[in-house]
Amino acid sequence: MTVPLPSGTGHAPARPPSRFAIRDDDTCYFTRPAQLESLYGALWERHPVSLSVIPFATPVHRWHRFTDVDAGTQCHWLHENGELVDYLRTRIAAGHVEVMLHGFSHEFKQYRGASVPECMWKPRARLTSELQRGKAYLEQTLGCAVKVFVPPGNAIGAAGIHAVEEAGLHLSGLLGYRRDRPASASYARAFARRWAFWLRSHRPYPFPLQVGRHRELVAYALTPRTDVARFRRTLDDCAAQGAPFVLGTHYWEFERAPEMRDVLGQTLDQAMAAGCLPAFVSECVLAV
Repeated sequence: MTVPLPSGTGHAPARPPSRFAIRDDDTCYFTRPAQLESLYGALWERHPVSLSVIPFATPVHRWHRFTDVDAGTQCHWLHENGELVDYLRTRIAAGHVEVMLHGFSHEFKQYRGASVPECMWKPRARLTSELQRGKAYLEQTLGCAVKVFVPPGNAIGAAGIHAVEEAGLHLSGLLGYRRDRPASASYARAFARRWAFWLRSHRPYPFPLQVGRHRELVAYALTPRTDVARFRRTLDDCAAQGAPFVLGTHYWEFERAPEMRDVLGQTLDQAMAAGCLPAFVSECVLAV
């Protein structure tokens, strides 16, 4: 971490330390507590984790099936898995876990030969109703406040943004390449800021953006396909700028690619060595 220089040196003051958060998607009825404990059990005391939780989950998410048992297409409420709910409540109470809303059912639909995520095929009225219902359900079921929305498939349009704002949520995600937010002066400013930064650095804009009535912040994906060297350079760049860094992943991917565990541990070591502060996603999104 940079040490502030004494006054009168003529140098700029040190930047505030970067916040580092872990965003893990897809916790739902089909999640077993042992899956989360296996990955994060040794980490809780060192670093909190923000779990994006699905209230009423479908067993199939595009290419991923949550269970080897043929569960058809029937959705299940989170509270039907009482063991998981008790586990999450314990971790929340200990300050280890933050809960975010991850869609409502995480359903994909086939449209023009493509698999389309939930926020891109559901109409505005349905999204608005379901996001408010899902937020209230998670808060009641898990006894916590929900502040952030994570769109399934990391895709959302103007209808979904309206629903996010009506639910009083912020967004873990970032402006798309096309017009994908309700038109406003704040949207135009955020879009221009994002593209100006991209042209200079060829990286996503790293700070929270105010768009309409919500804030949004990019997350950096850790998957088996991640370019690890570039991923780590981006972390160093964010730390140097005092920008937050949200690592986005899925607990179930670590079961398929165990080598990701080493990357996660090394990334945490790198973040702490750079002076980053452990944080929840909501703290990164709402950072000044």
